[in-house]
Amino acid sequence: MDKQNLSLFRQKAETYLVCYNDKCPHCDQCLRRLLAAHVPATRRLVESVNPAYADSRADVCEYYRPADPVVMHSGLTHFYDDIPEAVAHRIRTMLRSEFGNSVYYRLRNGQLPITPAVRQRIAAICRHNGWTGTLLFDGETIGYVW
Repeated sequence: MDKQNLSLFRQKAETYLVCYNDKCPHCDQCLRRLLAAHVPATRRLVESVNPAYADSRADVCEYYRPADPVVMHSGLTHFYDDIPEAVAHRIRTMLRSEFGNSVYYRLRNGQLPITPAVRQRIAAICRHNGWTGTLLFDGETIGYVW
């Protein structure tokens, strides 16, 4: 792990929900489990998933977070540039309804990352409204889906 990721993991381990369940079949690929190793020994209390928690009917724990970095986008300020106005209006209305005004504007202004799941939802709304062109985002980064 490089210094930048090590520093990020140590910082996140201070406040992020971690997991100590080393019997989970997904523990080697779970961000919460990997972060548990970076919780400082000086912390008296740690917010953690109960290690005894197990849902034998689920393939993946509801608290699972993939440990692999993903491509995330940011900002929607130029998103509607190539979309016809009538279609853009319908898409904008549906996105505001889907995410709520506060989250929509934080996504639009680049204050919240557009994760792969959010991007898929945005693409589905665009397709639903007949837009199959390129989705224009303001930026792109590689990061973890916390």
